[in-house]
Formats: sequence, structure tokens, C-alpha cells
Amino acid sequence: MKIGLALLLALAAGKANATELPSGSRLMHCGERALHVHEQGKTQNDIGIILLSGPTDSWAADSAWFVTLQPLLAKSTITRSIDRLNHGLSAVGGDGSYARSADDLACLIKQFPEKQHIVIAFASSNLMLLHYLDRHGSDKLKSAILIDPDGLTPAVASFYAEQAKMFQDPAIPEFVRSGKYDQRAAAKVTSDREHFLKLAGNLPYQQALLDAILAGRSDRERIVAQMADIGRYDQDVLSAAKLSWPKNLPVWVVDTDFERLTIEQAKDEAERQKFENWRSENAKWMKNLPGVCYLPTKSTEHLIIVEQATMIAALGEKLLAGQSCPHSS
Repeated sequence: MKIGLALLLALAAGKANATELPSGSRLMHCGERALHVHEQGKTQNDIGIILLSGPTDSWAADSAWFVTLQPLLAKSTITRSIDRLNHGLSAVGGDGSYARSADDLACLIKQFPEKQHIVIAFASSNLMLLHYLDRHGSDKLKSAILIDPDGLTPAVASFYAEQAKMFQDPAIPEFVRSGKYDQRAAAKVTSDREHFLKLAGNLPYQQALLDAILAGRSDRERIVAQMADIGRYDQDVLSAAKLSWPKNLPVWVVDTDFERLTIEQAKDEAERQKFENWRSENAKWMKNLPGVCYLPTKSTEHLIIVEQATMIAALGEKLLAGQSCPHSS
């Protein structure tokens, strides 16, 4: 089903409201913060699955990346993908950082009727989950799957924090609002769509949801707010690095070799070594999580949630069924 032109225009203007959202989507409120939640499936055994997104190379970090995986998981139980404030189809305005969004996650979980939840956190969204666990505990969570999470050893945390600096330039809002970023934004949307379609192959996906979110990525005010959130990423990662994963919450980690492409493109030996250290320190952090089920893959694709959606869905089904780690770490 294709999304209507009226919705595309409304989203591009940043004016979408709850009545204009794709089927299965709604805005849920935490105070004045309106957050997009996309729901699919029916509850089984009083357990739900929550999907949290993080960024790819384009820095897009929204529920568009789950449009192939979520329908597969929804065959087993209720699933909900959640967009942080300023991202996806959530409202624009305010702090949408991972650290701040941890409290939004707690607010939403209180509104979900299921007794427990399995969280699937892609990329940097493990920061939000860590802050959630630190502030709100793990009672409502059954287990978690982390997919290419941000490693949080001191060296890697500092490496990641450096990435935020370019987004802290005070000239960014005026530059984006002037329209000078429009062409770049459109090119990123086109590139992301093409890459997604290539990875999805013949897998069915939620086209209306994908179209709606991609249209919103060109909205200037949304871009300004998202760049401000990326500028807060240094504090997100440095504060999360001080936290510990709870010993009583089972965690499975899917680790791709997506860093390999960055390593191969290093401009000199010093940069190559820096990227090699990033890769090894990332893996070290993952392997040292308490009771971790470490699942390395040979894939160099960061968006493995699209490329190998059936494999990720199978892991979710195993956790729902209470099965043990499929491979030794």
C-alpha cells in the first residue's frame, strides 16, 4: 500500500498529527512530549517486544529501519517500535538525546499492558537502554538483544564522543533553515531508500511507514532538532560509559563487522590503527557484558536488521520461548 500524497506533503512540512499517521502508528504522550509508537501483532504470554533504533552512516536513527523486521516479529507477539523525540514520526522540539529518552521509555512502558518486554536495541540505542536500566531497573524487562551496540570502554567512549563535535556548531540551525542543506538532505534520503531496498530484497516491508518517515527526514526543523541531539551524543556516551549492565537481565549481542569498511578506507596507517582499536575495543566491551550470549557474524552490513531480518526475528522468537544462547560466546 502506498502512502497518499497528502500525507507526504504534511509530513514534509512537519505538520503530521495522530490522525494522519500510517496504520498501526500513534502518538503517545509523556507530559508534553508526543512520541511515535508503531504497533503490530497480538500479545502472547503477556510479553511484548520493544524496538529501539540507533543511527547508520547517514545518522538517521528511527523506526524506518525496522519495517522488515517488525512484521516478522509480530507473528509471535505484540511489537512496538519507538521513535525518540525529534526522530521518525515523533514530535519535534526539546531534548531527544538517548539519555533523556530513557525516561520517555519508562513512561511508555508503564502505559503498555504487558507484564514484561524483550527489548531489541540497534546501534547507539543501547545507551538509552543502559540509562533506563540505571534509573528504572529491569523488573519490566525479560531480556534484551543488542545489535552492533556502542562499546563503552573508556577508549571507545572517547572515540564516539569525538563524533559529536561537528554537530555542536552554533551556525547549524541557520544553515539548515536557510535551505542550504535541502539538497544534501534529499540526497541522503534517496541513498537511504536505495540501500534499504537493496538489502530488503524480496522481503515484505511496511511501505507506508517507510515512506512517511523518509519524507519527514527532509523537514528543516526536524533536521535542526536531530542535529542538536547528535551534538548531545558526547554526553550520552560518556555518561553511559559509567553505567553497568545488570547481572540479572539476559543479553544477547549480535556483532557485525561493519567497522571493516571504515578500516579499509583509512587514509594512513595511524588512522587505520585507530579504527582497528575501535573495532577490537567494541568487541571487548560486548564480550564482557554479564552473562552475555555473544553472536558474531561475518556480515559487514551495519543494517543487519534489514539484511538478515529473518535471522534477527528468529533470535527474538528463541528468547520469547525461553531458549538458551544458540552459540557459546
